[in-house]
Amino acid sequence: MPSPRTPSDGTTRTMPTVPVRVVVADDHPVVLSGVRQLFAATARFALVGVAATGAETVTMCGSTTPDILLLDLRLPDMSAAAVCRRVHAESPSTVIAVWTAQPDAMALRGCLRWGASACLVKDVAERDLLGLLLRVSSGRIVIDPRMAGELVVVPDDGLLSLREREEPVLMARGLTTPKIAEHLGVSANTVKAHRRSILAKLGARNRVEALLAAERRGLLPDDVA
Repeated sequence: MPSPRTPSDGTTRTMPTVPVRVVVADDHPVVLSGVRQLFAATARFALVGVAATGAETVTMCGSTTPDILLLDLRLPDMSAAAVCRRVHAESPSTVIAVWTAQPDAMALRGCLRWGASACLVKDVAERDLLGLLLRVSSGRIVIDPRMAGELVVVPDDGLLSLREREEPVLMARGLTTPKIAEHLGVSANTVKAHRRSILAKLGARNRVEALLAAERRGLLPDDVA
């Protein structure tokens, strides 16, 4: 019996390529309409959802676990950096590509710090956008050349562990030690131990100095920095 991959006439059959699953987050209806048409016209991508707010984006990525999130830099309810952080927690396998009509280096740096893999400008040609997203889906970092110079300093120095990076964000949002412990699912004593480590690593003497040092190092997302 012939193999499913080899027809009886001896020719080689190309197996279908699994499409890259994409969620698009943008609050501009015209943009969303154009993106729908773009993805509908290609078999390489499958649009699995659209969202108009950060909250919708996080929920949708958590439920659909897309391969790529194409995220507008400016959504009405939260910063793109905060969306990146929450999507990364909800769907770690999702690759985030931020795109914008008006590049903002500070906001984009925040996105890169919290897991974004690409920064694109919306004036990119449709065909080029698909090509760039394919590169992103394969694990490449893609930065529009017009922004590369401003974003070159984004990598984190690894001073704080991933768990230690969570506490300054919660502190900046005004959470008390018991509330931080509840949020992280640890004891208050563990939170205090983490805080002592954070203060030592940042060269800070108290909570305020720690937050200032964390902000200087780019460890706080835009919605709290």
